Amino acid sequence: MRGAIRLPPSGRVSQPDRDSRKMGRLGLVRDSDILAYYQLDGGITDSATAGLYDLSVQTGVERYSYYDNFRMLSLDGSSIMRHNASPAALELTAAMSLHALVVPAAQATGYFVTHDGTSDAAADNILYSLLMQTGGGKSQLEYFIEYSGGTNEFADVDCWPAIGVPLFLTLTRPTAATSVGFYVNGILFGTVVSLNAPTSGTAGQFRIGGSASGTNMYTGLIGEVQLLDTELTAAQVLEDARRVMPWL
Repeated sequence: MRGAIRLPPSGRVSQPDRDSRKMGRLGLVRDSDILAYYQLDGGITDSATAGLYDLSVQTGVERYSYYDNFRMLSLDGSSIMRHNASPAALELTAAMSLHALVVPAAQATGYFVTHDGTSDAAADNILYSLLMQTGGGKSQLEYFIEYSGGTNEFADVDCWPAIGVPLFLTLTRPTAATSVGFYVNGILFGTVVSLNAPTSGTAGQFRIGGSASGTNMYTGLIGEVQLLDTELTAAQVLEDARRVMPWL
């Protein structure tokens, strides 16, 4: 009969394998380029492997929650995690890539990840950052640095992160550091060019969930944060995204 659904012998319509919809882990596939990797699934002082750096609570509390059986760090807009020290290896001013798996819980400005210091006048105050910037009734993905004597520079793309939906975000920057690429779920969402390179220094720290001043704190879940000292290709970004979200 035309338009009829053909059933399998069991008489039941087969369903997609549920395991294919479960989120996974990034792992250490690009081991030589990875500077820091956090699964953020319980215990921020326990980095994923020996030789990577540990975090501590800057402000607020450390707590965890679940998204579809995937355990992630839960930030309520009042908590920030930071490095226990200021390792020079994380002071990136040239090529870099940053991955972060996020599930926003509010349309509010908040840093997913940043490397910043405490003085706005310092040239090295912000070497890189990825945040959600809200205003005018919308939210954008934004990259923020400071260069020279603490001059601010912003770059953003009109991507509106949905509340309660997992997003695998990637930021890439070439050696010249004069452009950035924004990827969402492994796909290039936009590129911003003609930027200035951040000025090097040692005053900043790597943070998750907020800035050094304790402002613009992120509300939502975050996990699988990975920092690399190379600019990943589009194919590599998609490969990493599919490791975390196999259905992409």
